[in-house]
Amino acid sequence: MKIDFSNIALILFLLFSLQKANGQELNSISVENKNVSTQSEMVLLINITPSDPNFCGVRIEWGDGEGQDFRYEKSTSEPIKFSKIYDRAGDYTVSVKGKYLSRGLKSAVACKGENLTLPIKVAGKEPVKVASKEPANGFLHSSVSCSDWNYYPAVSKRLKEEGIVTLGMAINSKGKVIAAEIKKTSGFKRLDDAALDNIKNCIYTPSIIDNKTVEFIANLNMVFKLEDSGTSIETLRAKRDQYPETPNDKVDEILEARLREATESRLKQEKEASESQAKREKEDAEYQVWLRTSEGKKFLADKAIQEKKEMAGRELEAKKVEEQARQERINFAKKYPFYAIVTCTGGGRQFNTSSCLAGNVESKVKVGNSTSHHLLPILALGKETRAGLVINLLSVFELKFQNSSEMDNLNVKIFNSLTNEVIYFKSTGLYGVIAVKNCIRKTNVKDSKNLPSPKDSIGACDA
Repeated sequence: MKIDFSNIALILFLLFSLQKANGQELNSISVENKNVSTQSEMVLLINITPSDPNFCGVRIEWGDGEGQDFRYEKSTSEPIKFSKIYDRAGDYTVSVKGKYLSRGLKSAVACKGENLTLPIKVAGKEPVKVASKEPANGFLHSSVSCSDWNYYPAVSKRLKEEGIVTLGMAINSKGKVIAAEIKKTSGFKRLDDAALDNIKNCIYTPSIIDNKTVEFIANLNMVFKLEDSGTSIETLRAKRDQYPETPNDKVDEILEARLREATESRLKQEKEASESQAKREKEDAEYQVWLRTSEGKKFLADKAIQEKKEMAGRELEAKKVEEQARQERINFAKKYPFYAIVTCTGGGRQFNTSSCLAGNVESKVKVGNSTSHHLLPILALGKETRAGLVINLLSVFELKFQNSSEMDNLNVKIFNSLTNEVIYFKSTGLYGVIAVKNCIRKTNVKDSKNLPSPKDSIGACDA
């Protein structure tokens, strides 16, 4: 029986660690490499003053919505290194603070010390400028379109960000983009980045000069517009008849107002999420303080007793189920001490048992006082399964099968129902006969339930 000691270990750990002052303290954080970009790792160094006990929990927030927890276990003062690669360029703030970790035997109280923050500036990859060449040098200037893109940033959809990104591209003679830049922004960095990502999936028809495909420069407008959103200038102007009172010069003001509403909504959501996180952390800290009180210790002790009782109850119930299943097997074995499995095999494959018993052959199955000589009654006595034709046998039985197949083998196995041990096996080819019946072997070997054992007096013998 497998017992889960994780909850008990956690309680013992808390009772032990909370008796001591948590001496581990956050000291400082710094960045090992000065130049951080989207193409290189940023290595963060965390200095923690060691003490006894030499473990505590720390939370790192990278400033891009991602974070990680770790358990400090060192007894030396050397800094700990963590690596991070940012996906996008920009200004980020890394924060490090103590955090209680609940991980069974790997649990840890929060490291002491104030929250530490560090501003990080991440540089992006330098944009590739599209070199403009004259047609005489092999480059043509043209406009192209691309319908093979469908990526719309999920955050932009939620914030209802729309716009048109104008791209300048250099396209090689095979129709692939070899360089690109943003000539006119949509007003949203997410949409601009998505446009640059999307054009990489497009294949364009190259220009032809003197029957040869050549490189060329092209401009492309990528339109990001949500269906029926009604927030873009184009959408408002397309519904001009519905807004007769709105002058054209006011359309941009309407759009800007809607975008401001979306921005305010996003900022509100971020503020609420931040406040909710701070509330959870405050409640967690208060809970850890409460656990140090006599009331909290009593709560942990009572909880351990209750969990022990529940575990004992589950173990008792599992034993009851196991005993019930065992008793059912014993009762079945009392009625049917044996069972036979008849199979028809050939060429590494198994076929329906009737393939080896069909035709004018001699077969006989006697179970107790019931005897069957024909194929259909014989098949009806058992059940065809993936293992073969299974026939439950009483203590008195007699089986006789003749193989009618020219290519396949007929196989018969007899099993002890209580132990599932094979007590008889025989295989035969075309027109071969397998005859088996119960037999007596006086060994006087019985099990605790007075049932036949694998070496018992009742078995299966050739008839």
